[in-house]
Amino acid sequence: MVKSELITAVARAHPGIYKNDITEVVETIFKEMGNALMRGETIDLRRFGSFRVTTRRPVSGKNPKTGKPMEVPAHWQVRFKLSNVLKALINTAV
Repeated sequence: MVKSELITAVARAHPGIYKNDITEVVETIFKEMGNALMRGETIDLRRFGSFRVTTRRPVSGKNPKTGKPMEVPAHWQVRFKLSNVLKALINTAV
């Protein structure tokens, strides 16, 4: 599912709300989630999962094209952990 499909699904579920309003709300939610992650905060969505930012340490690696060794610098990474409710829902659907 992409963002436009999410907006369409919400619009179908709530026909009294304009699609432009739903789009603005979805954009605001994603923007605020990004801002929270940039501040290093954890986002916990009950019954869905949680997002948190971790730091990856620098490592030595190889350039896949040339095979030459290279250093991969330290960087931030977003981790997502499923809630038990979502995990159970997915496992029953499979």
